Formats: sequence, C-alpha cells, structure tokens
Amino acid sequence: MFITLREYKDALRPSALLCSPTPVLIGTAVALRQLFNQGLGPDVRFWLTALLCCLTAVFIHSTCNLANDYFDGIRGTDEGRSSLSGAGADGSVPDLPRRGVAGGVEPRKVLLSAYLNILMACLSGLILCWVTGHWWMILVGIFCLLGAWYYTGGKHPYGYRAMGELSIMIFFGLVGVLATQYLETGSIDRHGFIGALVGGLICIPVLEINNYRDIDADPLAGKYTLSSFIGAKGTLILMGSCYALAVILGIVESWSLSGGSLAAAWPRLLCLLPVLVMAVATTIASCRNRFSRAFALSGYTDLLTGFCWLGVCLL
Repeated sequence: MFITLREYKDALRPSALLCSPTPVLIGTAVALRQLFNQGLGPDVRFWLTALLCCLTAVFIHSTCNLANDYFDGIRGTDEGRSSLSGAGADGSVPDLPRRGVAGGVEPRKVLLSAYLNILMACLSGLILCWVTGHWWMILVGIFCLLGAWYYTGGKHPYGYRAMGELSIMIFFGLVGVLATQYLETGSIDRHGFIGALVGGLICIPVLEINNYRDIDADPLAGKYTLSSFIGAKGTLILMGSCYALAVILGIVESWSLSGGSLAAAWPRLLCLLPVLVMAVATTIASCRNRFSRAFALSGYTDLLTGFCWLGVCLL
C-alpha cells in the first residue's frame, strides 16, 4: 500500500529538501534582530513557532517533490535521459535518477505518500496558526500547497512553462522568509525583504542544476523550463548570478547593519565566506556534469546560508 522507506527517501530528494529550512532560518534571524532591537528576547512561543514553521515548510516541499515524481513519472518526462545527456568532463555519463515512478514504483503508492505529506503539512500548519493566533495564515498555507501540487500537476503545470524560478522566489523567498518573521514578531521590515530576496536567490540554483541536467530531454517530453530557452551556457550563468547576487546582498546588509563601519562589518562578512566557497564549488561541479555532487553541494549551500544569516543579523 505504501512505498518503502528507501523509495520514500529517494522520491523526497534529500539534497533538495535541505532548502526547506533556509527561508525559516533567514526569517528567524531577522526576527531575532528585530526583537533584540526592541529590548526583547525570544520566549518558548517564539522557538515553538520557528520549529512549526520549519516542519510546515519541509512537509510542503516534500509534497512538491512527491507530486513532481508522480506527475513526471506518469507523463514519461523522466524517460530517456541517459541517451540525451552528454558525458561529463571526465568522460563519464551523467548520473541520472531512476527513482519513484520512473524507477518502477507503483504510481498510486507515490501519490498516496504525497497525500500523506499534505495531511502532515495541514496538521503542522493548523498547530502553527493555533500557537500564533493568526488563523488567516491558513490561506497562505493553502496557496503554498496549491503551488506545490500544480508545479507539475494538473492539465497546465506551471513548472512546464518556465515559471520554476519565479515560484522559488515567491515560496522560498517572499512567503517563506516574511511569513516566518511575521509569525514570530507580528510584523515585517526592510531587513525581512532583503532576507527574502536572499532566500529565493540562494535556492534557485537547485532548480537550475536539475534543468541543466535535463536540458535536452525535457522539451521532448513537453516540459519547457527556462533552461530550454536560454541554453546550457545561459543556465550556468544564471546559476552563478543567483549565487553572486545573494552574496552581494549579504555584503550590503552586513555593511548596513554595521552602520557603514568596516571594523564592525568584518565579522558579518566572514559569515558569508563559507557560502561563497560552497557556491563556487557547486557551480564548478555543475559545469563538470557531476550532478550528484552538485545537488548535494547546493543543498548544503542553502542550509549553510540560513545559519550564516543568523551571524549576519546578530553579530
């Protein structure tokens, strides 16, 4: 009736799932700074809200991954990749996933797992609304679940129409970061908006790696990503640009929070150095068609950015 734990893990795409806590960490960092500036501090309710935001984000993202696996699988989008992708820089054939439906798992089992994740997301979201008292946020949760489902679901999936990058900016950036800050403090500020831009930009390369890998196969299956239009070189440039813009915004925010003083800014700037190193490593792995390595590095880059943003905001 259910897929096995190993099949479930593969369908969830653990490397990509590391993106889920990133906007929550960034939003929490901004919220903590906001509280400290008001002479306040986090209480138990604050940390419970942060935990529930993280759980809800993970369940919504996992719903998207499972739905994507199901719909791509039944449409045959994942078929034929091996023959359409070129060899890597070392002469090896790119490591292409054969998970979920495309890997032979019964479609209804994957679909049932997606429904289970929707249930868990709803349960976590309802508890979050109860803890914070912001019941209107249920509408935001519904919007996020619909976005996750119709990314590849329905008759006209927007993920097949070059809108993946925009959806990441909305859900991992604006919604993820600003909703977290609002639920934890009751308000948002300009630092939250900067954090939202960073959250979206730093997560886009995960999608670009996937689209770059499948740039030849996707159009044959009727899937037209942004990479289909800008080409392989353009995709790599876009990936590097997103990382660069995220780091630049981090530098600008560090300088702003330090009052324009280099002496005060350098500890914050040092927090961005690991993100820069990981971003460069991820881009290099992608250029060499080492996709498993690139996916793993991109996930760790996103998660690391969330923790580093705590340093940017609080040092």
